[in-house]
Amino acid sequence: MGPHSHTVSFLDKPVRLPVFDAYTKKFHIDNTKKNYKGWYEPSLTGLIEKLAPYHAGFLDVGSHLGYFSVLFASQPDKYAYAIELDPNNFIKQERFIKKSGFSGRIKSVNIGASDIESSVKMPLSRA
Repeated sequence: MGPHSHTVSFLDKPVRLPVFDAYTKKFHIDNTKKNYKGWYEPSLTGLIEKLAPYHAGFLDVGSHLGYFSVLFASQPDKYAYAIELDPNNFIKQERFIKKSGFSGRIKSVNIGASDIESSVKMPLSRA
């Protein structure tokens, strides 16, 4: 993946995550400097790391860039579904997953998921 990547340890193996624009650089470098092992959201990453050996599949609802999906799918015989409602995040997620090298084991879907039937109005831009 070259110099445009960030490496984290997951299940005692290095996983190289892509850094391809200012956004993913900020996401990985700025957020991980202050976290354990370079993880983003270290408590949740640690939980997923503990559960991963016991599960073949992972459902990542509200997946943002697909960070957790990529970590999970980086392990042999592991598969993930990355579900992201926001169309702007979904475009970035698709690129992130493709560049991660694990796109064959991750299904990326641009939908919302909920435990109730409802409608949501998504903002088209953010401040």
